[in-house]
Amino acid sequence: MGRAVHSAEALPRPQRRGLSRVQAADFFGVSPSTFDKMVRDGIAPKPFAIYNRWVYDFLECDRAFNKLKGGAPEQALDDWGDFQ
Repeated sequence: MGRAVHSAEALPRPQRRGLSRVQAADFFGVSPSTFDKMVRDGIAPKPFAIYNRWVYDFLECDRAFNKLKGGAPEQALDDWGDFQ
C-alpha cells in the first residue's frame, strides 16, 4: 500500500488558518445554515474571537471532518507544517 492520505491533502494550501463562517461551511461542503447546525450539534468546532472577529480554526475543521467520515481525529493534519 502507499502513503496514508490526509483529508486536506488534496486541497490547495489555504491563504489563512482562521476561516470565516462561510469559508468553514465551504470547507465542509455544506451551506452556512447547515454548518451552523453542525456547530450547535457539536459536529463542527466552535469559533473563537480574534479581537472582534469570530474565526474557525482550519485544523480543527479538518479534524472534525475526518472524525465525521469515520476516521480518527489524529489522522487529520497534525500541524501547519503538513501543508508544505
